Parts: sequence; C-alpha cells; structure tokens
Amino acid sequence: MVPVRKPYIFESSDGPITPITLKDLFSGNFQLVVYQYMFGPTAEESCQGSALTAANFPISNQLAGKDTPLTVISRAPIDNITLFKKKKKKKNWTFSWVSSNSNDFNYDFM
Repeated sequence: MVPVRKPYIFESSDGPITPITLKDLFSGNFQLVVYQYMFGPTAEESCQGSALTAANFPISNQLAGKDTPLTVISRAPIDNITLFKKKKKKKNWTFSWVSSNSNDFNYDFM
C-alpha cells in the first residue's frame, strides 16, 4: 500500500451525475481493484481490447465476497461513457465506471 495524497475527484453516473473521491470508490472496503479502460476524452469509440477485458470481468459478487469492489476509470467525460454503454447495449456491465476527465489519475497511475 502507498498513501495517495492528491485529491482525485471523479464523475460517476451511478444515479445522478455526482463528484466522487478516490476514497469513495473503496465504498468502505479495505482494497479496491481499478481497471483503466482506454476511452479518451475526444474518442467516439472505446478501445476494443478494453471492451474485451471488461466483457470478461469477474462477477461483481465474487469480488464483493472478498471485500473488494471493482471500479473502471476512463478519461472520457461521463456523458460519453453513459452514451457508449447505451449505444452498445452494455446493460450487463454492472461495474462502477467513473470519469477521470477532470484529473490526472490516469497519468499518475499508468
């Protein structure tokens, strides 16, 4: 573990679009799995490799049993992420997916 002192703020579409901190992503759990999904701020489509990886994520209740939430983070604005999920009919993608469009998280943790 390493301390993270930078105040990263993400946007989430889980419910109304709201700001969320890195600490919030842990949801009170001891650990967190983060996947950096390649979807840039100006891209109209996401990375096919990232889509394939996301389609094969473990079932969220398997991770929940290990006290470990999974969060996907992309640089695309949250509106683009939400539109992409609807357009591609990714309704079975129930993992948390947040936007880091307004911060340096993806650059700091590559």
